Amino acid sequence: MSLAKERGVYPAFAGSEWSKGHLIGAKPVEWFLQHASQPERFAKLSQDIK
Repeated sequence: MSLAKERGVYPAFAGSEWSKGHLIGAKPVEWFLQHASQPERFAKLSQDIK
């Protein structure tokens, strides 16, 4: 995350699934909160990438 913050967003980020907080496979973070073994990590990642 620190490298991404240092370099900024890539041109295609705006409007992408990641910009909406959707993670791997464009699943919403709610899916990961229900199915992941460490859901708090996905919640933080979702917030960090917005």
